Amino acid sequence: IGTGSSSMQVSPALGRIAERLFVFQRSAQWAFFSPDYHKVVSRRLNWVMHNVPYYQQWYRFMHLWAASDRIHHLMRRDRDWPHQHRSINAMNDAFRGQMVAVMKERMGNRPDLWEKAIPNYPFFGRRPLLDNNWFEFITHDNVDLVTDGIREVTEDAIVTDNGDRHQVDAIVLATGFHAGRFLWPMDIYGKGGKRLHDLWEEGENPRAYLGITVPDFPNLFCLYGPNTNPTGGNLFLTLENQVRYISGCLFEMLESGRTVMECRRDVFDEYNARLDIELAEMSWSHPNARSYYNNSEGRVITNMPWKVLDYWRMIKAPDLSDFEFNESR
Repeated sequence: IGTGSSSMQVSPALGRIAERLFVFQRSAQWAFFSPDYHKVVSRRLNWVMHNVPYYQQWYRFMHLWAASDRIHHLMRRDRDWPHQHRSINAMNDAFRGQMVAVMKERMGNRPDLWEKAIPNYPFFGRRPLLDNNWFEFITHDNVDLVTDGIREVTEDAIVTDNGDRHQVDAIVLATGFHAGRFLWPMDIYGKGGKRLHDLWEEGENPRAYLGITVPDFPNLFCLYGPNTNPTGGNLFLTLENQVRYISGCLFEMLESGRTVMECRRDVFDEYNARLDIELAEMSWSHPNARSYYNNSEGRVITNMPWKVLDYWRMIKAPDLSDFEFNESR
């Protein structure tokens, strides 16, 4: 059940051993095809990584930049673009065309599968996957790609909304995680007994200033909080930058003898208003693109709309005027 990252990794292996495999898909996925997916890392590359000074850092930076700021413009909407139903700008549309051509080639002459497997939302509307021979796998005779919703699971079958009964011996759940429930399942209380998950509507509307701190919750600093998922970039770099920002806040309190530091409400509100304006221009806000990025109303709650470089500048060091402090000792 599922056709996301986990399913795309495990399903082709299951297809090699199952007499018959049903794959239940809620929504189609864009996926990059890479001839190097199953390639063993060469001894030469391993040697270079370990022996050539700074090569490993350069290699990491090259992949970070190529998967983030270099392609950021592909995820931003051009309001004058006439084909908003399928893409968000001319470059995004060209990318989509290339991906569709590759997908069709790998599925062969199977228009029935094209209709099921080609997404109806723009490329980068959801997190793109890596093609683990997926599109070839779903053409196999023992594989059925089922796109009807699941109505119920019985003792020996999965029953879909149209009444079809798919008899099974085992069920593999590849249905994802609670990616939008930040700091869950902890219960965190702030001033006046306010509960953070009540404020965040149990994961429906999490917000934080810079994705790090929240008014009425003094001395609370989050890592990988709301809207800090980098746009295709490297999460480790984002976390390292956030740790530096939080360390700067703690250093200021230690140096000044203060014990309470709280984000100002007006700063929090201004930032989130600006955030929502920017998010509305990104591919993840397309009406057909719904994933763990979005809450039930479609608002993006996980991703940041900024370039990695821009966010680095925003959190390079805390602006102490953004906060209220108690009196120093």
